[in-house]
Formats: sequence, structure tokens, C-alpha cells
Amino acid sequence: MNYYIDIIDTLLDTHTTVFEKASAESIVLDYNGADSKDDLSIVGSSLSFNIGVEPSSTNDAALLHLFTGDETRYKVVIYRETDDLAIWQGFLLPDSYSEPYNNNWLFVEFVATDGLGRLKGKYLPDVYYEKEHSVIDIVSACLELTGLQFPVYVSLGVDNTSEKDWNNIYLDGLHFIKKDKKQDAYKILQSICEDTVSCLFQDLGKWYVTGLNKRNLENYTVKHYSYFGVYVEDIELTRNLKEIVSPLSSPTITMAAPYNIITVEHEREELSLPDTIATESNEGWAVVTGVEGEVYATDWVGNGGCYVKSNDPDYKNSIKSIGFQLSSPATDYAFDATKYVSLNDKLYLKQGQKVSFSFKYELELIPNFFVQSEIDAIWEAGHWLNPFKYEIIFNDEVILTNTEKELNFEGDKKAEIEFDYIANGAVILDLKFYQAEGKVQDHYIQEVILSEIKVEDVDFEDTYISTQTISDDYTIDKDITLTYADDSSGFSKAFLLAKIREPQGNYDAITVPILYGGTYGGQNYSVVQLDGANLIKDNINTTYYNGTLLTDLEVVYNYLSGEQMVVLTDTLYSSGSFAVKTYYINNFTGSRASWETWTDSVYSIESLRYADAVSNVYRRMFTIPHQKVDIDVMFPVSFNDILVWSYKEKSNYFVTNLSWNLDNGTTSLTMCKAVYQNDDTIQPGDNIPPIVDAGPDIYISSGATATTLTSTAYDPDGFIASYLWTKESGGVYGTMISPSNDSTIVAGLVDNEYEFKITVTDDDGATAFDTVNVIRTLDYNLILTLSDYYSGAGGYDYDYETFTVTTTPSMLTSSVVKLKGSYNLLADSGATFTNATARFQIKKNGVYILNETAVGNNITKGGVFEFLYQEGDVIEMTGFAEALITTSSAVVDYTIKNYEEIAGSFNVLNLPISKNVTYLNI
Repeated sequence: MNYYIDIIDTLLDTHTTVFEKASAESIVLDYNGADSKDDLSIVGSSLSFNIGVEPSSTNDAALLHLFTGDETRYKVVIYRETDDLAIWQGFLLPDSYSEPYNNNWLFVEFVATDGLGRLKGKYLPDVYYEKEHSVIDIVSACLELTGLQFPVYVSLGVDNTSEKDWNNIYLDGLHFIKKDKKQDAYKILQSICEDTVSCLFQDLGKWYVTGLNKRNLENYTVKHYSYFGVYVEDIELTRNLKEIVSPLSSPTITMAAPYNIITVEHEREELSLPDTIATESNEGWAVVTGVEGEVYATDWVGNGGCYVKSNDPDYKNSIKSIGFQLSSPATDYAFDATKYVSLNDKLYLKQGQKVSFSFKYELELIPNFFVQSEIDAIWEAGHWLNPFKYEIIFNDEVILTNTEKELNFEGDKKAEIEFDYIANGAVILDLKFYQAEGKVQDHYIQEVILSEIKVEDVDFEDTYISTQTISDDYTIDKDITLTYADDSSGFSKAFLLAKIREPQGNYDAITVPILYGGTYGGQNYSVVQLDGANLIKDNINTTYYNGTLLTDLEVVYNYLSGEQMVVLTDTLYSSGSFAVKTYYINNFTGSRASWETWTDSVYSIESLRYADAVSNVYRRMFTIPHQKVDIDVMFPVSFNDILVWSYKEKSNYFVTNLSWNLDNGTTSLTMCKAVYQNDDTIQPGDNIPPIVDAGPDIYISSGATATTLTSTAYDPDGFIASYLWTKESGGVYGTMISPSNDSTIVAGLVDNEYEFKITVTDDDGATAFDTVNVIRTLDYNLILTLSDYYSGAGGYDYDYETFTVTTTPSMLTSSVVKLKGSYNLLADSGATFTNATARFQIKKNGVYILNETAVGNNITKGGVFEFLYQEGDVIEMTGFAEALITTSSAVVDYTIKNYEEIAGSFNVLNLPISKNVTYLNI
């Protein structure tokens, strides 16, 4: 088969030359792969060739025009002569020209590449380092820098279990920056390929991004995207099979041993609030004479004209009281629920995730107010007890506020809250702080300083590790460190199933007055206060003047080393004001459970953490020993071909490295036996068993008598020949409509719990099975039964009551409920006594899980509680109130308010349940 090569001037769109003469065997196409099949990521290709020039004094430097600094000026295309099919394309390297100086035939040496290697040192547009983009968008943007506008065929080694389109899976561009240095396009592509266990290469005018686990398949499916990342269609591809009958020389055969231990690691970042949540950072401004050293805080959203601001010199974030903000210290301002600040970027918590909260506040009093005796008097008058309202919010539900944990600023003007909390479901966490109300002249509060605002993951593990042992008989271990994996919080470098930093439609418009403006050195400038300059810099793309969006803005602090903070603009603005729209972040509020369920894309129905899915791919590539072969053949081989060769038995092999000589038609290549299987007991050529998933547990209503069982099955090397559903446990049932199908209706269900099994058989007789539970959703009445009681009288009166928690009917053994409530304690011993006592306790199976006491003079305390309960647990709730006769009072109030299903599906009725233990003597 014959081929020809064109060199095309892309600027003039004309052929510069068509190959006519070259030295023998000088035209070689190389794919620079690897010796091992699991070391492939970016497989660049290059064409080496020379062009012959006749001896003549006028032919000196005859091809020198092909030497150019423009790396995409001259395109090189290899065509198949029979049908003009473009086999390979690339561009002349700008520094590859070389010729000898003599009077004989000249052979000028050239090298053309596909541009993948040249992505080192090339960078994506800035927007890719600032925002979230889909994986396909990022890959396409990187490949566009090669200059080759090929369609992109994608079939990666790992897939999300529910979202198979990588155009709907995202990466955060902020992760492409390390220590203020951007990653180049090559590094970005390499990380994506390595972490999805895939390789990138060019073949027949297309970019392929193919899973290493797909390299052995004769038939497979790709998603076809245009060169700029737009989905076109799914395509079923069939690879060319080329049989090796007579190698040109003796092949070299090396055995690839199975791995001993495979370890896949992913470093994770702990969920946290930003570093600037309590203290703003100085971006380079200097506070000199004439500069008001105040800026808007970056991480808080203002509401109702209430904002978090920061002041020179320490820039601690603070909230001004209403009266001080409005310069009316003598006016008594009532609480205003519209005036508060909240998190701009809220936190996502998984169900059951335990977090610790630590809030520290400090009061800044009005200027020149330093007399300690007056401070003590204001404090003792109670003006600093809950001077402002705070709220901790899960999915718009307030879980904690001042009534549960009050803010009591003492004489040092400081207060703090510290506690742990377990998320009662998948929730978005928000914090709200309201302005201090009342008269400034009464409480003297200028502002509340947010000294410390922390939310931390109590049980955080900084590394997720997946380990698999294949065979202790082998000594080679495989260690993989993933850059990207999974993390539903969005803090780690991870593949996201939604954008979580995307601005939403809601915004706050803040006015920035222009003090004056002018022109200097041909530049227009508008002078503003520091807070306005900083606000515009943080929102440079959403700044307006008279309703018109401004572009090409630049903020300069301390302009010309002076005190002015200026905004440089295309048009002079010397009066009026800028309007800055600060958009709220659109935190994804839906369930993120699917963000952490992934599968080997060949065994496409698994539901695993990302690192586990990756370790499965490597395990299946190296479950058994197999051959790696270095061989020369007398025909052209593409990197995407499958070779058929007999060594012990006829088997398929795929290419990991090749060099094709176009002149003599030979190819030198490295190939690996096409082994990919789930079981190390299977020998080469044996049937690979199927896998099957019976789906999640099914919950039926209390009156339901039927449900549908549905399975998903897959056979890697054939097809599913039969299905069979059977009952494994549970009582009688009526009928199974279609037990030989992948799904079936089961009718006549009367018991509360069943287990059904699906067994599948493939076309070669191998089987697999899985089970699913069917559980009835029941209504439980929660009962508090008095189990212990005594009271006494004398110097003190006291009452002691213990209630045991049970349900009727008894809960199913598969059900677990989380009961949630609150308690309040009061111990009031009058002016002279300090010995009233209120105590609330919860024991689970004899162990205290809550033991709170209030003792003394006018002491109140309260809190929330929650505990897990399932059938067999012994839960005891005790209230104890003790009061001195005639002078004291002690009160215990507690309520089980609501519940959450942890396992199972059910309803808990007759909530809330309240109890009160009181001794009140006047």
C-alpha cells in the first residue's frame, strides 16, 4: 500500500511541496508510548523524514523557507494513496531543519509532531484557572492548543455510576494553580488521563482518550465530541484485527507478572471555612494619611444593609451595631430580622458527618469608653447577654441559636461557643449573624468582632487509601497517587457532578461613590475609598456605571505611591458612583451521594469510591501472568489496532509502542496480551464470569402487598443467557410474575421483611448472584414508660423520674432511628442561696451519653440531644429537680422533637413528647 505526504502552508493554504525524493527508509512515524500497558497516558507521535534536493549552485537553502518560528505554520499530512485518507497529521517543528553543505544530493532533515509534546509550556485561557469547567471542555481546550482541530472520541477507564457523560462532570480550575503558578496544558491533560486510567493519542484524524481497560476490546463505545467539546453522538467502534503470521525477526517475549499489592491513594483537603472568614487579608494597600482603612469582608454576604467589614490595622472581621452604623446612638433599635450576614460559600455535610463548631467573639465599644467600673456596670445590667442573634442552619432549618447556647459577654467583652454536632442528613450548612440592636448609649457596642469562626470535620482522614492484594506469590507492588478522585464536599481535588462555585442570579448591589476623577499619563482614573476599591477588585467583572457593565477595569492601590485608591477605566468617570454587584455563590443543594459512587467502565455497574474503582482497573489488568512482546512485522500497524498472534495459543494483543517505516512498510512495536478479567483463577482463553447487581433495598408501604425487583447484569466477554429470582428468607408470598427475567413483580407479600436473590448465567455457563431486601415501612408509636421514680422532702424537696424509650410495635431489626430533642434546665436559689439543682441525663445500654447539670443562682442552660435507637437498645432518660424549701426553684424540661431514619423506612408517630420535672418553692 502506498502513501504520500503533503506539507501545507496554513497561512497561504497552498502546498509548499509534495514529496518526490527522499533517502531510503528515512520516513518513520513513531508513537512514543511505553513498555508497560499501565504506564500509558499521553502518547505523542512524530514523523521524521527528509527531502531530497538536486545538486545545483542555485539550490542552496532551497527549503530554508520551511524553517520558521511559527510552530503551526506548516502542516504535514500523510495520505493513503488508494482513497486519500489522512492517516496522520502534525506540524513541522520550528527548529528541526538540518542540511549538509556539499555539492551532492542534499537531504534536508525534518521532524513533524502532533503537538502533544508542545503542550508543555502552553497555558489555557485565564478563565480555565478561575472557574469550574467540564472535563471534556478542559480536554478540548488543551487539545485545541496543538493546532489540530480533530473530533474527540472519549471512552475513559473509570465512569461515574450514574453520570456517564464526562461533559457533565467538572473540575475546579483553582486546582490548576499551585503556589501562584499555573499548570500548563500538558500537565492538566496528563493528570486527567492518569487519574481516569486512560491514554490520549491521535489516529486517523481523531483524538482518542481511551481507558487502558478498553485497549483490549475489539468492539467498544465512544462518545464523540466536536473539537471544541460539544457532544455529537455515541458511536460503536470496531478495531482493526491484524494477524501476525511471520515476524521479520525473532520476537523478544517478556512475562508481565501479576502485582502483589495495589495501593491507590488520594490526598484529601479537610472541610473548613476560608482563611479570611475571621480576618481579612491585605492585598497590597497601605493605610497612610487620608486613607480610611476599612474594607468589605470577602466571605460574607450582606443583607438589609448589614455587612461584615474589616478595619486597619489587624483587619478582624466585624459587624457594626445598628445604632452605630446609622449614627443614632440614642435611638432604641428593635431587632430587625432583615439585617444579618451569612456565608457566601456554604459548606456541604454528609449524613452522619460530625463537625465541631468554635465561635469566638469580642465587643468593640464606642471610642473613648475605657472606664472599667462603667464597663462592669453595663455588663452586670445584662446588656451583654445575647446582645446579638446567631443561627446555625442546616438546609434552611435552624438547628442552634441563642436559646440553646446563649452568648454571655463577660467583663472582658469576650464570649465563645464550642460544641460538636452530627449532620442529620445531607445538608448545606450556613451561618447567620444579626446586627446588635438596642441603644448604643445603653450597651455601648460599636461592633461585634468575629475573632474566630471555625467549622471542622471531627473524624477527618487526610488520605483515602484503597488496597488490594492480588497474589502473595509475586513481589511487584503498584502504588498510585491520584491527583483527582471523589469528594462530595468539594474541598479536595476531585471530579464534581455539579458546579459548586457558580454565581447564581441573586446579588447584592453596593454603591461605591466616586470622590473625583482625572487623566494622568493617558490613563483615566476615578478615585474611591479603599473599601470601594477592594470591593471592585474582588468583583472586577460585575461593576457598573449608570447601568452599563464596565470592562477592562484595573484597581490600583496607593496610586503613584500616594493615598489615592483608583479605578482605571476606558472612559473618564469623575462623579457619581459605581455599582458593584456581588453575586451569591450557587451552592449545589441536591444530594451528592452519587458524587462518591464510581465504577470500572468495563464492569460498568459497580458502585465504589473512586480510588476503589481505579484499583479495580489495575487489578484486572494484572490478575494473571501474561506476555509482553517486542516484535517486527511486515505491514503497517496503527496504535489503535489489535494484533492476533499465536504463542502457545492464538490470542489478541494491543499496542503500547510502535515505529512504522513508511518506505519499506515495516513496523517495530511493543504489544501486550489482551488480558482483562475479574478472577485470578481464570486462565487465558477461559470464560470470564458475569457480574450482577440486584439494586438497593426496597421499602414498601404498610399496606402494600407487591413490589418490583430489578437487576442489572453484565458479561465482559459475552452476554447474559438467563436470569432466575428466588426467595432466600422471609414469610410466605403469593406469586413471582416473571422469575426468569431481569425484573419481576412479587405479589402477595404479607411479612415485614424478605430477602430475594437474583442468579444470572452467561453464554458459557458461568454464574453470578446478588441479593436485595424488601422491607415494609411501618408506623411506630414512641412510648416513654416510667421505669424509676422517687421524691423526697425535708430541708430540700426533690423529684427523680426515669423514663424508658420503646416503640410499639417493636422495631424491625433492620431499622435504626435517630431521635432528636432539646432540654432546658433552671436552677434558681434566690439572692442568698446557691444550692438548687436541675439535672438531665440520658443513658444508652447503661452508659451515659448526656449528663448535664445546672446548680446555683439564676443559672439556666439548655441544649440539644440526639441518639440512635434500634430494637434491643435500653434508653433511659432521667430528670432530677431539687430545691430548698421556700427559697429555691429547679426545673427540668425536655422534649423528643423529631426523628431521622438512619436505616430502614418508617414513620414515628405522636411526636413531640415532652416531660417536665419541677420543684418551685416561693
